[in-house]
Amino acid sequence: MVNETTTPSYNVTFNSAPSNRSLTVDVTPCTTPCILPLLQGTHTITAATQSGKSGTQYAFASWSDEGLAAHCITVNSAATYTAYFTTQYTLTTAVSPAGSGTVSPQRRLVQ
Repeated sequence: MVNETTTPSYNVTFNSAPSNRSLTVDVTPCTTPCILPLLQGTHTITAATQSGKSGTQYAFASWSDEGLAAHCITVNSAATYTAYFTTQYTLTTAVSPAGSGTVSPQRRLVQ
């Protein structure tokens, strides 16, 4: 008789705030919300700052489990992880009329 053991798989849910952000689980990309069947064990989840519509970017702020932008999780049951992002907007300034002064900085991201 052969005794085979199989590694169990669990559905792990990945969310983000705001939603529709890109994450990576091990080497698999997903757009939130997504549910991935992960084998029991250690996996790497990654959230990075990413571009939005023109003049907008989403800066990684935190994970619901307080991990770094890229960190390991241990899967031994179904779970949910949420990546939080801060929305940043490009602010462009200018003087009027042109040449009547200076503004510094002329362009930067604001929250």
